[in-house]
Amino acid sequence: SEYLSGTFTARAASNTSVVFAFELAEDLAASFSVHITAPCGVEFPTLCEASIGPDVLGSTLPAQVTKYVSFPDAVSVTCTGVGTEATLHVTPTESMSTFPALPGFLYVFGVNVTNPSVTADVNTWRLLVTDGNSRQEASIVGYDLSDVKTSVTPSNSAASDMQNVTLSFLGRSSIPAQTEAATNSFDRGILRIEMPEGFTVPTSTSTLCLYWSGLYEVGLSDPVAVSNAMSCESEASHQITLHNRGDTELPAIEYVFNVTVRNPNYAQDARTWHVASYKSEAALDDDLI
Repeated sequence: SEYLSGTFTARAASNTSVVFAFELAEDLAASFSVHITAPCGVEFPTLCEASIGPDVLGSTLPAQVTKYVSFPDAVSVTCTGVGTEATLHVTPTESMSTFPALPGFLYVFGVNVTNPSVTADVNTWRLLVTDGNSRQEASIVGYDLSDVKTSVTPSNSAASDMQNVTLSFLGRSSIPAQTEAATNSFDRGILRIEMPEGFTVPTSTSTLCLYWSGLYEVGLSDPVAVSNAMSCESEASHQITLHNRGDTELPAIEYVFNVTVRNPNYAQDARTWHVASYKSEAALDDDLI
């Protein structure tokens, strides 16, 4: 068994369609079920939509790839979901003695889900195909979300003090380079950090972060080549934004940088720093990468 991308996005917490493929080891009864167990955080709708027709794969595969086949025309499917589990009930619409196994071929179907907010630590999907007598099952390695893995290390937690914070991040996707729009204006990919309430970023007379020393690839002592094209700015007091002003994209590897921030004026419980990367400085939901 395996999964393929249908109308698919790996964006965290987004609705998506995932296409699965499975090869039967033996024939099944004409009526059977496919039980899906998803990784932690995935959500199936109660009445999940399932697709079994020839258009499941759309145009995602070249014509010469012929190992995937759609379900027979003489069957229908319904899908019910609860949390991370869903069951497809396959029933014949006309007389069928069995649902045939096709050695060397994989049946495909698609189902709609909502992605989790972060990639699960145990990122495995399970399929169980059963007709009540036969049980055929498999585990499938899941897809990574296009989220950003981050860590924030403070140097001083005293209220209202200035401190040098070390942030590291590993993006799932590269951050685009600067591009020129038709209006002769420029746009570029960004990484944006939203700090908890009370934290602020001291800036120069413009919006540039004070004491910005560049972007480093983790494990190297010298700044990565693209760091000279990266700028650190704070358009809002609680935000840190890295702009890719270079002419090459920032590859999806692990980076670290230091930035000076001012702590809140009063003690706080631990709170979340939100980090997201965008393909445009507009930073709209559709720009998330």
